[in-house]
Amino acid sequence: MMSDIKPEEAISKFENLVNSFPDFALAHNDLGVLHYNTGDKEKALNYYRKAVQLQPENITFQKNLADFLYVESGRLEEALQIYVNILAAHPEDLEILLIAGHICVALKKFDEAETFYNRILEIEPANEDAAKNLKALKNYLQNEKVFSLV
Repeated sequence: MMSDIKPEEAISKFENLVNSFPDFALAHNDLGVLHYNTGDKEKALNYYRKAVQLQPENITFQKNLADFLYVESGRLEEALQIYVNILAAHPEDLEILLIAGHICVALKKFDEAETFYNRILEIEPANEDAAKNLKALKNYLQNEKVFSLV
């Protein structure tokens, strides 16, 4: 069973696989996951990028790359662009809409963040995360206006 294989052995097997089949996008993605799980973030990023390059229509590969860029690399603009591309194909993906909203807040793109949070509430009116974030955003913006007037 694969679960009995140590991560280093799995990495070795997958690296042999991509050496034999360099266009096998799934193997590149899996190597990205394996390297990430063993702490080699540079290799993880390279394999995630290669998987997306080989199969750009694969949403899982795109999400893995964007998640890595967002969480591990702090490359918010690049991650946001990938998430927006995913939303073009899957406009009702609540997880991606929420992440995009969070990134926009971090980038101080408040109008865009509000749009993402409102879109979630259009799709799922009872979504507590979107409602909470939208309320916090509006409170923040209201306080900013008060402070700028003082």
